[in-house]
Amino acid sequence: MRKLKYEPLAERLLRVPSSQHTVTLTFAEIEETIGSTLPKSARQYREWWNYERHPQPVQKVAWQGAGWVVHAVDLVTERVTFHPRQARQ
Repeated sequence: MRKLKYEPLAERLLRVPSSQHTVTLTFAEIEETIGSTLPKSARQYREWWNYERHPQPVQKVAWQGAGWVVHAVDLVTERVTFHPRQARQ
């Protein structure tokens, strides 16, 4: 069965130890994880990371399904920081 594009990112986030309360990844690390390049909009618009207009953007579904939300995006240094959706135990 074929994996969805951002499923490897979700799997990576699921492996983060529960003691870790933040994860910062470079765009390059995310691309390496998913085995594909991010779309141009991910590098140009912060909104891509927290897109609200589409009910189920595939990228957001992946990390939220793994229990994480985007806390901060730095388009200059190409880094994104994830925090758990709720307190981790």
